Amino acid sequence: MNDPMMAWAVVAFVGLAAISMVVQAIATMRIKTMVGELQRDIAPLIPRAEAALESAREALVDSRRQINEVSVRSIAVLDSAQLQISRVEEVVLDAAARARHQLERTEMVVEDTVTRVHETVAAVQGTILKPIREVNGLAAGIRAGVSHLMKGNRPNVAHATQDEEMFI
Repeated sequence: MNDPMMAWAVVAFVGLAAISMVVQAIATMRIKTMVGELQRDIAPLIPRAEAALESAREALVDSRRQINEVSVRSIAVLDSAQLQISRVEEVVLDAAARARHQLERTEMVVEDTVTRVHETVAAVQGTILKPIREVNGLAAGIRAGVSHLMKGNRPNVAHATQDEEMFI
């Protein structure tokens, strides 16, 4: 190391290193004081934060318990509703089957009644109306014969012509 320039360069670098160490030491001291001040400012808030955290934990535990209770009750209500719906469905299906059966029976009764009414009408027509028609026809014939016998004389030409025109 005989070169004086090199010696001065080493001295300069050592001096710069020493200055940077001093600046670093001052910065570290300043950081330490700031951390101490920050710690002093935060220290009164720590109990409050712990209390808030504990309150939040209690609220969370209570909420979980209540949510579990609500879930259990909801499941019970849903099970009960499902059971009631199945019972109502059974009742509706039974009522529908009974109504269908009653409609079938009613239809059979109405059909039977209509058949009997038709048979009764036919019997009335055959038993009562036929003899009445026969008697009415016989009476008309007797009336025409008596009327003809009562007149005694022959009809005039105008009357005979009118009767013939009716048949034409």
